[in-house]
Amino acid sequence: MSRDFSQRSNEQEIMDGGIGSFELFDESLKQIEAVNRLTLGYRPVLSWVDRQLPFPKPRPVTILDVGCGRGDLLRRIWSLARKKNVTVRLTGVDIDSWSAPAARQATPEYMGIDYRIGNVFDMDIEADFIVCSHVTHHMKNDELVAFIRWLGAHARRGWFISDLHRHPISFLLAKMFLFLMPVNRMIRNDGPVSVARAFTAEDWRETLKQAGVPAQIHWHFPFRYGVARCE
Repeated sequence: MSRDFSQRSNEQEIMDGGIGSFELFDESLKQIEAVNRLTLGYRPVLSWVDRQLPFPKPRPVTILDVGCGRGDLLRRIWSLARKKNVTVRLTGVDIDSWSAPAARQATPEYMGIDYRIGNVFDMDIEADFIVCSHVTHHMKNDELVAFIRWLGAHARRGWFISDLHRHPISFLLAKMFLFLMPVNRMIRNDGPVSVARAFTAEDWRETLKQAGVPAQIHWHFPFRYGVARCE
């Protein structure tokens, strides 16, 4: 049966239903991190953050990662800021109760990254810059509209969303790549489903229109979109 890529899929990912144990959760996020590294998944966010730093500021630059998972992106941002000799204060928020313990376990204390558990809609939190990577495809359309408005209200200097491009070629590539990768059954299933739940440029234009928030949309190799707004 052929898939229809003209609209976002409503198919649920196994991960959205919860993972049976902390050990499996940690293992799965390690595998996702490996996939992101090999597929250049962090590059859009890191390139954007690199362009924002430094800017004149007497205090540390604050950066918030929404849906931080095991913290791999924040650790890479910390390393980037250190190379640029910029002092940063990094915070990661994730709705999964196992995320913060897993991220703390994987992060050296000297990085000083603050990991929190919670729904950002219920949190009083702001930052100079807010980033979000490979998370928005988990949201329904109305949730995404609300999230973009939330970003505008809580990012003092700018925000950046990076997520997958829904396309039949990217779907097939995800299936083939994950079949060859040493990953568990959940990752093999959820990777292609994530692509089917993801976005086209037209999706982003319509979402931004509904949110009433102007932003830039750029395609990034391989098969990702970056959506950015800077003050």
